[in-house]
Amino acid sequence: MKRIIKSVIICLFIYLIFGLIQYSFALKPNEALQILKNGNKRFLTQNLRFTCVCETCDLCISHKWREENNCKLTTPEQLACLAGGQHPFATIISCSDSRIVPEILFDTGMEDLFVIRVAGNTWDDMVLGSIEYGVAHAHTPVLVVMGHQHCGAITATVNAVLEKEWPEGKYIKRIIIKLLPPVLNAIKELGWDAPKKEIIDLAIKKNVKDMINLIRRNSHIVNELEKEGKLKIIGAVVYIEGDPNKNIAPGEVIFEDDPRW
Repeated sequence: MKRIIKSVIICLFIYLIFGLIQYSFALKPNEALQILKNGNKRFLTQNLRFTCVCETCDLCISHKWREENNCKLTTPEQLACLAGGQHPFATIISCSDSRIVPEILFDTGMEDLFVIRVAGNTWDDMVLGSIEYGVAHAHTPVLVVMGHQHCGAITATVNAVLEKEWPEGKYIKRIIIKLLPPVLNAIKELGWDAPKKEIIDLAIKKNVKDMINLIRRNSHIVNELEKEGKLKIIGAVVYIEGDPNKNIAPGEVIFEDDPRW
């Protein structure tokens, strides 16, 4: 009997400790978003964070501690500290484009971001399942759908519509088909005679918004977390060469809450 009681007490103690650890990693949605914005500012100014130098693993894998001490996890030894689990603070769906690397753009380290990359930052069941895992099981308080300037998938879709130029590849064509709605909506808004660049730029933003709406329509988990205030969903666009007309620098990530959006 004493052994049973002792086992129960140990289990309760472990559960309590685990709960405290989980709580220590918790960030509010707006706090997580601000960490992303701060990281992009560091990337733009080349004032990048240093690799963490800390006394214990428990300390260095606290996101708040790392943000306050201007450090990130980058070494094999620090990777070993994460063997017990991951605690990313943001889920990001972005394009597979080799120029668009969220971990670099937001100046983060290992385990900071739960990233889903797919051409055209579009969707299928696997993408939606990955998003649900990021927000519900990895407990990220912010979900970012991120398009980018000069998106090849959007450009190919615009060319398919305007020039009747469809790329080769059965599965590439499936991506184009998924991107037709935002492209056609951009053409409808701007007109068929609008400059191609303007159509592409608008379609990139519309694709981000369409993806957000699609996630909300199809994922009960995402909807519940958002309604409970545990999750913030926001769109963003990475500017590869910037936009001097809007005072946007090369490499800057513009979120949809920015007036320059």
